[in-house]
Amino acid sequence: MELDMDLDADTATRGDDEDTEPGRQQHVWLSRLQEICGQFCSGDIDARQTKDQFVRLYEEIQSFPSAPHITLELVVIFNLQSLCSNSGYMNTTCLLEKSLRKLADFLDPTLKVSLSTSEWTRFECIIRCLIENSKELSSLLVTLILGNLTSCIFLDGMSPIVPEMCSLLFKLYKQDDPSCSAEVWTVLNRFNPLRVCPAGQHATDVFLLNALIIKLKCATNSVNVDEIRILSTRPGLEDLEGLFLYLECFLSSVNEKKTEVQNCLDRLLNSKATMSKSIKIEGWILKGTRLCSEGAFQLALASFYKVLQLSPGSLRALFGAQTVFKATNNLRCEIETLRLIVQKLRGKRSLHQQDYLYSALAVLSPQKRCSLEYALVLLGDKLLLAGEFYSAAQTYITCLDLVEGQSKTGPNSDEICIQEVRLGAALALLNAGSPSEAVKMTQHMDSLISRKRKLDSTSLELFTSFINGRAHAEQEQYSRSLHYLDRAMRASLPQSAGEKKRFHHDMFNKAVESQTLETKSMLSLETLTCLRAKLYLEKSKVYSASGDSRSSSKCLSNAASLYPSEEIMDAYRSDLESRGAKEELVKLDKINVDPGAYEYSPEHVMNLDTAQICLAVLMNKPLVRHSSSREVPMQVIDVPCLS
Repeated sequence: MELDMDLDADTATRGDDEDTEPGRQQHVWLSRLQEICGQFCSGDIDARQTKDQFVRLYEEIQSFPSAPHITLELVVIFNLQSLCSNSGYMNTTCLLEKSLRKLADFLDPTLKVSLSTSEWTRFECIIRCLIENSKELSSLLVTLILGNLTSCIFLDGMSPIVPEMCSLLFKLYKQDDPSCSAEVWTVLNRFNPLRVCPAGQHATDVFLLNALIIKLKCATNSVNVDEIRILSTRPGLEDLEGLFLYLECFLSSVNEKKTEVQNCLDRLLNSKATMSKSIKIEGWILKGTRLCSEGAFQLALASFYKVLQLSPGSLRALFGAQTVFKATNNLRCEIETLRLIVQKLRGKRSLHQQDYLYSALAVLSPQKRCSLEYALVLLGDKLLLAGEFYSAAQTYITCLDLVEGQSKTGPNSDEICIQEVRLGAALALLNAGSPSEAVKMTQHMDSLISRKRKLDSTSLELFTSFINGRAHAEQEQYSRSLHYLDRAMRASLPQSAGEKKRFHHDMFNKAVESQTLETKSMLSLETLTCLRAKLYLEKSKVYSASGDSRSSSKCLSNAASLYPSEEIMDAYRSDLESRGAKEELVKLDKINVDPGAYEYSPEHVMNLDTAQICLAVLMNKPLVRHSSSREVPMQVIDVPCLS
């Protein structure tokens, strides 16, 4: 196949085809490319202006009617990725896919790539086509493809990050081809954009570094420390001593070599050598995460505070501090930290405006990047626990508005269970004194339950009916209240083994809606018993308000026999005294009263979800630390310092 001169780096460099229209145009573009790089490095134009000029150049090259100039397009994309820190976020994955599809079509006109498939599936199809035709591709072109594609993983969050990707790309890689380093095309240095360097050699360095980080993330057992040290000796990577030291720290941490990790971190964080601020940040985050997992909460918080000094408002440092406050049961500080996180996420659409190393190393970070919606759910849960019901309701409703807005343009976030958020919002509204709004919030869940009646004997219907029963009672709609409380009572009956088996079979066959319909775990027999007692107590209040004292007394008796909590026994005692039932009062004094509080370990409270928190609030049961838990200082660093 006769290919365009742009597919052969040597031909393009020598300029053998300058007399042709494509050849002349390519040299014009190449001159403009070098001019833009020179102006940026000399400070004549800033990063945003440079990005805009690169984008215009890319569009002009793309629209040229003659044969494709893929190498030029890929050089422009490479430069755009190198500007990711200062020029404003731009998704380069779509540009790369457009160029590679054009190249694949040029190499194999019969190739068909379906747009309905996933992003990775489309790239995989294109890469396999390039592997089959690799003899017709120059080394420069190959290294640019590899460097750009692996960079998209870090900068644009292209998913999934899988080891198979590296294996496939290495089949395309032409290892240390002399023709690649001999060419004279230049690009902005990925690690120091104010310098330029040979395109082929630098793209190779970027690809090999990217591939190592991906392997550390996905196949850590296949990486050894010698592989890291060998890569650090490449001429183009010799200035990144701190980066490779951090990678050694990460590898030792994953392999649970505590002494080696500590030594590596000490060398990294105490080093006087010049290194990217991003590497220092990653070192402190790794140290803070390790200390938190070991229970050294004061030192962990100090590490995250150090990150905030280096990078004010760092979301990952704030999430680290929130994890410490959660582990130490410091609810007030956790709420304030989550409020800061939500504030940062709301006003920070430039989350990708970091340098390249920050984006690359964030892939290895033990702290998950999370969405604004997920942060709002966390904040709503904590406000609900703290009894700040009005604020909790506002937070949940804001989250629902965001998710519903996204559903019009794309799929909902997988990080949150929408029905649990609605449940939390309804309960918060009820406790905030807005029973009518709480009923409106439960109407959608009610309709889902009605359509899925065969799957109903779980906690979603129980919680929803419980909330509706209380809401209607507060509006003096006693018949409706009793209807919903009876419905909740039926949903609280323990399942038989056969029903459980059928339930799990149905849920397996209808997995698409399982996460949105049901809460994450089935309730234990003890919890169901406590809930039934609470339901009897609520029914007694409704009967009493409607003037049916006999039914009220009977419900109180049932509640006391099921679960003698302090709240239930106080109500039962008052009822007996009002009726003058002296014999029952004597028997009542011999019953041990349950204090009505959930005990938990610090590890357990870190995993409470919205449904479990709603359960505690519904039953008026405070969450208290287990008496055997190790005590730690609650207030280590004032939350305002975190801002």
